[in-house]
Amino acid sequence: MQSETACCDTGPIFHLHEIGRTGCFSIFSKIYVPDPVLGEISDKGIAGGLQRKKIFEVVRFREADKVSVEYTALKFAISVADAAVLHCARTKAARIVLTDDLELREIARNRGLQPVGSIGLLLRSCRAKILTKPETLASLDDLMAKSSLFMTLGLINKAKDAVREYTV
Repeated sequence: MQSETACCDTGPIFHLHEIGRTGCFSIFSKIYVPDPVLGEISDKGIAGGLQRKKIFEVVRFREADKVSVEYTALKFAISVADAAVLHCARTKAARIVLTDDLELREIARNRGLQPVGSIGLLLRSCRAKILTKPETLASLDDLMAKSSLFMTLGLINKAKDAVREYTV
């Protein structure tokens, strides 16, 4: 397990859950999940299983924080949950933001944060030997075929090429 921490949006939790690969989150020592994100994954019926994993920590905001989060959501025209992820990264000093949302990824980059999506989590899990190369390749296929994540075949093929190039 690495000592890195991250703040997580709904997408990677949901998409990795869809393909049975939530174990990939163990590459982080702690994953902060803002309360609005917990609400979204609760609506999808998967919050309970993740809360039992010790690496996930729900971040509840004070009233003053909520004002800042709402301001960020309005300023960037993003959801409150996405704005909460940015606020969480700042307050928890986590430089990695786990998200599949392209707009949130761009805002995170502009704030000096490193966005990592579901595909990136699978690749990192392969490098960390949480998944074998064959498991990672199969998971990438599953992500394309079984998950609700929108991606192109070209992106999946690039990820597969990267997996094949890993020396382990």
